[in-house]
Amino acid sequence: NGKGMFIFMCPEDCFSTEKVVNHVKSLPESFKKWIANNYGDSEIDKIKFTAYLCMKAADDTVVNGWLASQTDMLANDWVIVE
Repeated sequence: NGKGMFIFMCPEDCFSTEKVVNHVKSLPESFKKWIANNYGDSEIDKIKFTAYLCMKAADDTVVNGWLASQTDMLANDWVIVE
């Protein structure tokens, strides 16, 4: 749909609950409460984030959690870039 677009995988990672609660912008208050009820708010407690796909869009933004459409999956113009 545009020049310079590509997808990439963000690998799984673990972050401290303190980092998630205090440094992730626009985190819903309900999720902060869930963390407090299930983990606490410390550097020791960790939350695992699973791997996901991202897309670098034509307007130079990054789309987190990109999902391929059926048309994307069946396209024959995919190229692996090393």
